[in-house]
Amino acid sequence: MQDLRCIVFVERVVTSIVLESLLSTINQMPGWIVKHIAGNRPMFHNQSRNKQTEIVDAFKGGKVHIIVTTQVLEEGLNVPGCHLVIRFDPPTTGRSFIQSRGRARMPNSDYVLLVRRGDAEAHSKTLKFLASGQIMREASLKLASTMCQPLEDTLLQEEYYRVESTGATVTMNSSVQLIYFFCSKLPSDEYFKPLPRFIIDKELRTCTLYLPNSSPVQAVNTEGEVSALKKAVCLKACRELHAVGALTDYLLPEFGFPCEEEPDIVVEKYQHEQPEYFPEEFVYNWLYFSRLGIYYCYKISVEGCLKTTYCPNDILLAVKCDLGPDFVSTSLKLFGEQDNASVAMKYVGNIHLNQEQVVMARRFQTSILSLLINKDHSEVINAVKYSHEMQVSTGIVYLLLPLVCGKVDWCSMKFSTSQVYDASNKDIRHCHSCKQVDLLQTKDGPLCRCMLQNSIVCTPHNSKFYAVNGFLDLNSKSLLHLRDGRALTYINYFDTRHGLSLTHENQPLLAARNPVEVRNFLQKRHYKNKKG
Repeated sequence: MQDLRCIVFVERVVTSIVLESLLSTINQMPGWIVKHIAGNRPMFHNQSRNKQTEIVDAFKGGKVHIIVTTQVLEEGLNVPGCHLVIRFDPPTTGRSFIQSRGRARMPNSDYVLLVRRGDAEAHSKTLKFLASGQIMREASLKLASTMCQPLEDTLLQEEYYRVESTGATVTMNSSVQLIYFFCSKLPSDEYFKPLPRFIIDKELRTCTLYLPNSSPVQAVNTEGEVSALKKAVCLKACRELHAVGALTDYLLPEFGFPCEEEPDIVVEKYQHEQPEYFPEEFVYNWLYFSRLGIYYCYKISVEGCLKTTYCPNDILLAVKCDLGPDFVSTSLKLFGEQDNASVAMKYVGNIHLNQEQVVMARRFQTSILSLLINKDHSEVINAVKYSHEMQVSTGIVYLLLPLVCGKVDWCSMKFSTSQVYDASNKDIRHCHSCKQVDLLQTKDGPLCRCMLQNSIVCTPHNSKFYAVNGFLDLNSKSLLHLRDGRALTYINYFDTRHGLSLTHENQPLLAARNPVEVRNFLQKRHYKNKKG
């Protein structure tokens, strides 16, 4: 029985995992290797396509004898040596029944359906599936015995492209659909769907087709009758895609894996290293970007926050050009602790910025993003210092500007970009709207209360960042009650514990909290509520 090739179909991923473990421990099955295959489910079980392909190759080579799988293997798998298919869970549709039954290609192979005893509904459905399979078989045999009449050749009525070795043909009418189908097979994710883009100039009677960056052919041009330009450029694109090997001789998208007489690879090979893709609207260099003068602005707002939850202020995204009609007004759901939260993005017009403002805004977003992500004082300082350089090389370029009451908060940006690395700047000690300057002493020098309120500070005793949310009715001479029952003044505590001297005894202490934790709420993940 070492030649056993068996596929067990189940409905749920967890069932495939449990069955693999169970079958591997049965003493009556010595030497039989059992593996499970399930689709990519990041929320529960993530099995790479590369791993799936390895299991299928081992199954064909006789190194794996039993595969427990979900519907992911109902189509595309052809192993001539497979002679047993078991439906552990009954098929849900007739199509699923026929597809799974067709996985066993060996003569005299067996197809076993397991039905719960006493389940009349499942038993009735199984009988219908068996009957439908027999009806399809009889209909196929009848059609196979009937001679087909040659079809009328209508290709002479329109332009077409034919592959002589296979006879595969694409016409002007079908070429548009083929281009969309080709684009649908290019790399994509939840937020990017690769689509062709057509630019038609009716006066010049020309059309340019732009394909996604992951396509080997980027742009195709043609000219002719305006009514047929889109079809003509798609037909030309089909020729070029076939010429470079992106379309097979059957005019189907080429996925990069070898095909034999009958394709028997369950999934395409997965490449761990994928080229990074960034929209061209964000690709530029900072030197030229800082000199544009006029920038396209999109307001980003968080909506649907609970009243008991802190809701962040709006942010203005400034880019070099229009992002297109998809971003005039759009929203994305945020997956997390609040089911109704979403982020809205809306085009709000243009803004004029001089080079000094662009440099300041870039330093601000670099320091804030570095602080939130790294939470390391030295890395934040290095990142801000590096942002001074206006690189000529091409990169990802955009600005994130904080908004307060619908206006850009230049005061906060000016303070944030000056104090974090340059303590010698004495011009920024209080904001312009402060009526009475009330200076408090810090390690970097005196600062007004107004500048410390809602700011991010780095404490010298542990080099950690904290968000200041107010001032305490305590000073350095106040008592700090320790866990062991002792009471020390803050002066004595910081001197004995950290070796720091607090010189301004009557100055109030800051009330602060840890910065917010950075989370990616665009991905579906479970976040546990933390106490405290």
